[in-house]
Amino acid sequence: AVENLEESAAAARVTVVVEPTEARVRAAAARVRQVLVNLLSNAIRFSPAGGAVHLRAVPHGAEVRFEVEDHGRGIAADKLEY
Repeated sequence: AVENLEESAAAARVTVVVEPTEARVRAAAARVRQVLVNLLSNAIRFSPAGGAVHLRAVPHGAEVRFEVEDHGRGIAADKLEY
């Protein structure tokens, strides 16, 4: 997913940081890749130039939680669903 977005990240002057993990995932690789591309693409698009987007896979019991962190402007409060 990160390799697919290298050009977009470079054009936006955003660094994508993949944090190391020991986590193992058994899942449909194409589906996971699609989700990560979507999340990373949004994070890159809305991050300020010179910023960084972090991708990590965090073991959470028997599951793995993927996290994409950026420091962009975020989602307006009136657009959030509760």
